[in-house]
Amino acid sequence: MSGFSCLKFEISPGQMTKKIHEDELKRQLQQWGGGPVENLAKMYGAHASDPFFFEALVRIYSSGQEFQTPVAWLVKHHYTQGHRLPKHLTEALMACCHTLEAWPAKIYLLQLIPQMDLSSQSLLRAEDLVRSCLKDSNTFVRAWAINGLYALTRYVPELTAEVLFICEKALETETAAIKSRVRKILAEMQA
Repeated sequence: MSGFSCLKFEISPGQMTKKIHEDELKRQLQQWGGGPVENLAKMYGAHASDPFFFEALVRIYSSGQEFQTPVAWLVKHHYTQGHRLPKHLTEALMACCHTLEAWPAKIYLLQLIPQMDLSSQSLLRAEDLVRSCLKDSNTFVRAWAINGLYALTRYVPELTAEVLFICEKALETETAAIKSRVRKILAEMQA
């Protein structure tokens, strides 16, 4: 196997520990098959302490769309547990975000944006993802895209006026789910 397909650097299969093999992780992800997230949480519990677990997950994530939803959930769960990905894996994740198709994977990644430390390159990719998702047909994706754009104001304060405009428009025209998220954003902006 070569390195991350969306990236310019490589992690050779020889760098993987014997405990975590991509093929085994893929098998476990296939067995999950969209089932209860508790099964993904068990996978996380079994492998999270292995230093190469997330290296393998990001390789799997970048190799195609089939596993992007469960991998994105596992990464989000990792952050929820109070951990962070190393910078190079954050970069790898963001390098492939333009390939996301499944709405749950989009939401998980959009929900992570406020928690990530983005480089200038990842910031551009995050902004592209957010702008693409603002036009998504899924209401929840659009809601989290607005939240993602708001999170990017931390890096680019000039986006604040645009976020306010989008929020005001959303309060007039969008669904209840989006309005709820927008009200939270506006409350944070006023705090």
